[in-house]
Amino acid sequence: MVFDAHSQGIGAGEMTEDDKQSPETGLTTQDNAGAGSDDRTALQRIAVLSVLAGLCPVIPIPFVDDLALRFIRKRAIMAELDKGQVRPGRAQMDVYLQGPTQLMGCLTAVFIYPLKKIFKKIFIFFAIKDCVDAASQTFHELWMIRHAVNTAQLSQADLTVEPDALMPLRRAVEATSQQIDTSPVNQVLKKGFSSSKALLREAGRTLGNTIRTSGGTRANPEAVERAVDGVKPAEVGKMDELAGQLGEQMWAERGYLTLVEQTFDQNWESKGSKTT
Repeated sequence: MVFDAHSQGIGAGEMTEDDKQSPETGLTTQDNAGAGSDDRTALQRIAVLSVLAGLCPVIPIPFVDDLALRFIRKRAIMAELDKGQVRPGRAQMDVYLQGPTQLMGCLTAVFIYPLKKIFKKIFIFFAIKDCVDAASQTFHELWMIRHAVNTAQLSQADLTVEPDALMPLRRAVEATSQQIDTSPVNQVLKKGFSSSKALLREAGRTLGNTIRTSGGTRANPEAVERAVDGVKPAEVGKMDELAGQLGEQMWAERGYLTLVEQTFDQNWESKGSKTT
């Protein structure tokens, strides 16, 4: 059976009484989808959110593009954790999302943003790598988190009151991402983004306008977060088509996803412990 974005209800289509709509993605799923439907539905959901994350680098507002990516990741991660009744506190999520390259990202934005404005075509060309990196990171991260929750390696009982309670999860995710060859996902994303430059421009403008309308700025990250939380992926250009391509390819290469899960399991045991 082909994993098709439109037939699976991404962004459009009528819902029957047997259908449900995911609040975080706006996707439609069926209760009686048959064997393997949970994995396929999760793959579809994660593909859509990953592509949405991959559009953040083309938001034409300095610094805000990084904020938007952070909040989209936060929203998606919390949604996956919540499916396993794992509900971290705000401080725990903030610590998990902190990155050592955050300052470098801000400094880079100061120099690159003028080039975005002057050389739009060139920027779109070079931005594709950033789009692929953001989408790929989000895809693998969400798939590993889903796996950790589904296999009960991570549960609410594991969350202490400490702000760094999620750091074992982050260490395992980062170690796995460094060890696996992510080219199966990256190639699909690169091909999709490269052939969709008009989509990237449209998506960047759409997301930027939504954030501006909400008053989102670097000085007002709360407004950026509210704006991002209100975005439905299906409303951003034709990104559901690229998400469908990613989901279809990954469904055909489920052995790759199994390898990701097995590598994560090893890292969870060896690097997930707070004592390591």
